[in-house]
Amino acid sequence: MLCLHYLAPIAFGLFSLVSAADNSSTTVPIPPSLDPWYTAPQGWKCKPAGTPLRVRPAPGNISAVVKGAASAYNVMYRTSNSHYEPSWAVTTLLVPQTPNPKALLSYQIAYDTHHLDDSPSYTIYSGLATDAMAWELVLTSGLFINLPDYEGPTCSFGAGITSGLATIDSVRALLSLSDELGLAADAQYAMWGYSGGALASQWAAELQESYAPEMNFAGMAIGGVPINATSVIRDLSGTPPAGLAFSAIWGLTSQYPGSWDELLKRMKTEGPMNVTGWTDAVKKSTTETATIFANQDLSEYFTNGFDFLYETLFSTIFYRDGTLGHSGTPKMPVYAYKAIQDEINPIAELDEVIAQYCHDGANILYERNTIGDHAAEGLNGAYPALFWLQSVFAGTYGSTYNTTGCTIRDVTTSYSDFSS
Repeated sequence: MLCLHYLAPIAFGLFSLVSAADNSSTTVPIPPSLDPWYTAPQGWKCKPAGTPLRVRPAPGNISAVVKGAASAYNVMYRTSNSHYEPSWAVTTLLVPQTPNPKALLSYQIAYDTHHLDDSPSYTIYSGLATDAMAWELVLTSGLFINLPDYEGPTCSFGAGITSGLATIDSVRALLSLSDELGLAADAQYAMWGYSGGALASQWAAELQESYAPEMNFAGMAIGGVPINATSVIRDLSGTPPAGLAFSAIWGLTSQYPGSWDELLKRMKTEGPMNVTGWTDAVKKSTTETATIFANQDLSEYFTNGFDFLYETLFSTIFYRDGTLGHSGTPKMPVYAYKAIQDEINPIAELDEVIAQYCHDGANILYERNTIGDHAAEGLNGAYPALFWLQSVFAGTYGSTYNTTGCTIRDVTTSYSDFSS
C-alpha cells in the first residue's frame, strides 16, 4: 500500500477534521446506513491506528436523551480488523455537565448485533435502560464517557480481536484530541462493560500489551462476560435469546472471507428452517432477528446440526477470535463480576480464565454473585463496579487503589442495596 500523503503535514486538530457539513448538532440523527458521514475519507488506510478521521458534534439533543450529559461528539477513527489490517470505527464521547478533565471511562455497550443501524452512536437516541442507568451514574461522577461502536462497519459481534482493537483505538483517538474535547493531557482512562460490552473490554485488555504497549489503563470492570463463543452458540440455541447466537455466527465469520459462504454450504435448502430464511435474517434488525429465532434450535438449519462448529475451519476461527484467555494477561487492575447462575455462559469458564490470569500475575478482584441471573447481574453489579472504578482513578475520588494480587469471593449483592 503506497501512502504518499505521509510526505505532507497531517493536521490532527479537531477543527481541521470538522467540515461545515459535519457541524450539525441540531439535526435529527440519521441511521448509519443512510448517513454519508459514516464513510471513511480518502487515504484513511494509511493513517496510524487510533488516528481521528472525522469529528462532529453529535446530532440531536443529547442532553435530553442522556441525563447528565452536557454535549457529545462523534469521532471516526482508524483501527484494525481481526487480521490487523486497516479498518475504521466510530465512537461517541459524552461530556458531563460538571466535567472532571482528568478522568475518561470507555464504556463498551453490549449491542450484540449484526445490523449497522443498531450501532450505539445511533441507538443511544432511543435509550437503553440498563446502560442509560450506568451512564447517568458515571456522568454524575464527572467522568467523560467514551461509547465506541467497537463492532465496526461490518458489525462483527463476537469477533473479539477487532472488538478489542477498536476499543483500544477509540481511547487513542480521544486522547489525541484531548485539548479540543476538554480532556486533560494527562487524563487517566479505564474501561467498563457488561456482557457483550465486557467481551470487547476483556479482549482489549488481553491485546493491549502487544497492540498498544504505550497505553496505561487505570483499570477495567467487566461483568457477565461470555468467554467462549462456541459454548454461547450451543447454549443459546433453543432459548428465547437464540437470535444472539445467530448474530455471533455472522459476526465471527464476517471477519474471515469465504467462511460465511462455507457455512451456507452446510445448511438445509428445504423445510421450515433453511438457508433462505437464514440469509434473509442478515438484512433485518436485531429486534427482528430476536423475534425470528426466539426459542429456535439453530442446529436445525444445518444438515449435520452443530457439527460445523468442530470442523477445522470454524473451530479455528471461533478459538482465535471468539475465545478469551489465550491472547494475553491484563496489565491493569481488573474488577470482574458475574452471577453464579448466569444462563448465557457458564461461570466455570470465567473461573478458569480468572485463575489463569492470577497465575500469570494479574491484579484482580473477582466477585461471584450468589443471586440473580445474567440480566439481573447487569443491575446488581453496577454500583460495586462504579465504586471500584472510582478507586482506580488515582486520587481523583478520594482513596487510591493500591491492592495487588487476586481476591476471589462469593457475594450476595443486590441493586436495592445501593439504590435506596
